[in-house]
Amino acid sequence: MSTNVDDYKKELATQLGELIRKLNPYTNQQNLNTGQSTGEMELFFDSTKQSFLSSKSPTIIGLEMEGPYRQEWTFKGQPQTVGMAARIKYRYPILNKDKEVLYWVEDHVLVGFAGAMGG
Repeated sequence: MSTNVDDYKKELATQLGELIRKLNPYTNQQNLNTGQSTGEMELFFDSTKQSFLSSKSPTIIGLEMEGPYRQEWTFKGQPQTVGMAARIKYRYPILNKDKEVLYWVEDHVLVGFAGAMGG
């Protein structure tokens, strides 16, 4: 890893994104019954400008946030306090046997920020 703090943060962000991409149970799968498969996930870009992004930022992603609130999510049978949630839109292709795109599926990654809500 880099010794430069900004480079280090960028590397961590990239690694987190790669982890989320690799954990996706719906992409890069083969359906043995139909011969169809799913391709790589990609972020869904739309025309909604996010208020927290710099006006110079070219990135416009399908992102919704909710909070602060105190919600309880259950994870592995245990209650988790979630104070903020983000829903990130992505898509992935359904491919035929020749790896041609038949259609796209739109879905979401839901991220819950757990903890004491900053306090």
